Amino acid sequence: MTRRSAFSVGAGTVIGATAAAGLAWGGYHLAVSTEGKDTGPTAATLNEAFATYYGVMAGLALGAASGLAASRRRSPALALGSSLGAAALFALALAVTGRLDGVIAVALAIAAVVAGIFVAGIAALPLALRKRSLR
Repeated sequence: MTRRSAFSVGAGTVIGATAAAGLAWGGYHLAVSTEGKDTGPTAATLNEAFATYYGVMAGLALGAASGLAASRRRSPALALGSSLGAAALFALALAVTGRLDGVIAVALAIAAVVAGIFVAGIAALPLALRKRSLR
C-alpha cells in the first residue's frame, strides 16, 4: 500500500465516521420532529430507526467516496477499506459512550459493506462503460 493510499483510507475513515455520526443524528431528529418523541429508552419507532440507519449508511458512503477522491483512483478495495474503517471508528465511538451492542455492530458492518460496494460500483461504472464501447 502506498503512502497516498494509506492517507486516502485514513481521510475516508475520519470523514466517513464524522459524516455517519452527523447524518445519523440528523436523520433521527428529522424523524422525531415529524412524529414526536416516544417515551422510554427503547421506544423508537421503525421510522426513527431506519432514518438513523440510512443516515449512517450515507455517511459511510461519503467516507468511501472521499477516500476515492483523495487517492484519485477507482479502487474497490480502497472504497471498501475507507467504509469499513469509518464503521470501525464509529463503532469505537459508540463503545466509548456505552451505546454499542451486538446488533448495532452487525448493522454497522452490513452498512459499511453495502456502502463500500455501492461507491466502488459507481466508481467503476465509467471504466466498464468505456471498455464496453471499445468492443
